[in-house]
Amino acid sequence: MRRFTSAIAAVVAVTTLGCSHDPVSAVRLVPEGPMAGLGALNGSVTGRGRANLSVGPMDIEVMAKQHDDGTAKGTFRHFIVTSTGTIDFTSEVTCLAVDAALGRAWLGGKVLTNNSTRPDFITSITEPGDEIWFRLADLGEGGNASAPDRSTGPGFEGSLGFITSAEYCAARVWPNEPVLLVSGNLQVHD
Repeated sequence: MRRFTSAIAAVVAVTTLGCSHDPVSAVRLVPEGPMAGLGALNGSVTGRGRANLSVGPMDIEVMAKQHDDGTAKGTFRHFIVTSTGTIDFTSEVTCLAVDAALGRAWLGGKVLTNNSTRPDFITSITEPGDEIWFRLADLGEGGNASAPDRSTGPGFEGSLGFITSAEYCAARVWPNEPVLLVSGNLQVHD
């Protein structure tokens, strides 16, 4: 088991997102300071990548850590450009469930910022402070082309029948395979 001794802090750069801009680089997730009082590491997820969803290419970046006492810290971001606007969420991790044997992870948290312009993602359940979650699969190191990593887009209150992120992480549902990454690498560690 890898040991990490640094806390997670989100450094969010507010930028104008244009066609030539790499949207994920607008958010840097950087380790910082000791994790005092949080107990031993129980799992972590790190990485970034791009998946082609039916609505457009989704960029994802994640850095999250879970501890034996049940606390989870970190940040994740989803950014998608669609024909009807952008979907752009940066979120604080509040729960993490890891199945390292299968390379699966379920992450949940609270929306920190919603910079979406797509109308169906500017609602009463997608505001800062609201619940958000997703799941991913680490299927090999280094962006393995024969078994690319996978991720879902963000889910919100009511998705898959859940109301809170804690319920989502605890249930560890895997109703279908998430979308394949076309680039990048996600890593799930126990």
